[in-house]
Amino acid sequence: MQNREIESQPILDALPMPAVITSERDGRILCANQLFGLIFGLPTPDLIGRGLPDLYYNPGDRQALLEALAKTGSVSDYEVQAKKVDGVPFWATVSLKPLFFQDEPAVLSTFNDISERKRLEQELYRSKKMDALGRLAGGIAHDFNNVLTIILGIS
Repeated sequence: MQNREIESQPILDALPMPAVITSERDGRILCANQLFGLIFGLPTPDLIGRGLPDLYYNPGDRQALLEALAKTGSVSDYEVQAKKVDGVPFWATVSLKPLFFQDEPAVLSTFNDISERKRLEQELYRSKKMDALGRLAGGIAHDFNNVLTIILGIS
């Protein structure tokens, strides 16, 4: 059993994104790469044995992911709000694949931090909202000016 763990760590560390192998049964972290530790704010060895569900901001997200995994066999780019070990939330896309690890059903999960993209989307949304409000105010001012011109012309 130990050989499988030793063989899997270099594979996880070679991945260009945060990756973790968890127990399918309880979500306990069995193996993780260094990038996973960085994204969640704790050294990787300290994450082993912790429950991955504790790192989701919304506790129901793990169950939703597992249900999607059971239906389709894999999950790609599912948006969740996760939280670092200090409680700071961040947005991530999660992809899942089932596998066996140490003779136990497990799940390989990869995380991609999309917090910056979400921030930019919100900024764009606010900008578009302000633009629409400005156009509306300009239209109302123009219409009011037309009415005022008529009223002043009659007097």
